[in-house]
Amino acid sequence: MGFFLVTFLVFLIDQVSKFLVIRYLAPVREIKILSFFYLTYQENTGVAFSLLSGKNSFFILLSSLLIVFLLFLFLKERKDNFSFALVLGGALGNLFDRIVRGKVIDFLNFHIWPVFNFADSVITVGVFFLFLQLFRRRTCNSKL
Repeated sequence: MGFFLVTFLVFLIDQVSKFLVIRYLAPVREIKILSFFYLTYQENTGVAFSLLSGKNSFFILLSSLLIVFLLFLFLKERKDNFSFALVLGGALGNLFDRIVRGKVIDFLNFHIWPVFNFADSVITVGVFFLFLQLFRRRTCNSKL
């Protein structure tokens, strides 16, 4: 049950943050928070770094396949996996944007990296933990 709770919480936080950004930040476009950090309203129809902009339908299909794959892996393992839950929650958040808004809303801006959102960061953390798990399994299995 923890898997679905984490997935739902990630999705909820992502959507609430985007709702607030659209409501309060879109008219202003950018607010300086710290000398190195800004909240910047940006619409993205592409993928990371706005690559392949305008390919929203393709990314809806790709995201949907990723979500089905993650659910399949979860059901196969039959155990709560925090990493899968993070990636799934983030993927659902960005997929929701693509379907409902026709674009993904980005707003976290450090000016040394392209603008991103909460879902993007959670997906990145989840993938990092998945690689860490795979590395640990491989290391433990090779010692046996």
